[in-house]
Amino acid sequence: MGLIARVLEAAGISTVSFFLLAEIAQQLGIPRGLSVKFPFGHVLGEPDNLAQQQLLINHGLNLLINAAQAGTFIQLPYRWKREDWPRLLEAQQADLAQSDAQ
Repeated sequence: MGLIARVLEAAGISTVSFFLLAEIAQQLGIPRGLSVKFPFGHVLGEPDNLAQQQLLINHGLNLLINAAQAGTFIQLPYRWKREDWPRLLEAQQADLAQSDAQ
C-alpha cells in the first residue's frame, strides 16, 4: 500500500491510507495516513455501522484536504466497541496452538 501511495503521489495524485498498526504505516513511509485501534479486517469500522464508517472516511478526506505536506500521520482515538477483542484474540490463538500441539 505504501508503494502504491508513493507512486500516485509522484504523479501528483494525493493519497490517504488507513492502517491498523501505526508503527508499520510509519515504517512504510506513507504520504498521509490514519490509524485506528480496531481488529484486523475492520479498518473502516464495525460491520453495519454506517455512521462510524462515514466518520472515518470523513477523517480521511479532511486529512487529504488539510494536510500541508506529505508525511502527515494521525492516530485516531476511536476504540472498537468490544474493548476486550485483543484478549479474546490471544485466547483463540492459545487454543489453536494447544490443539496443534496435540
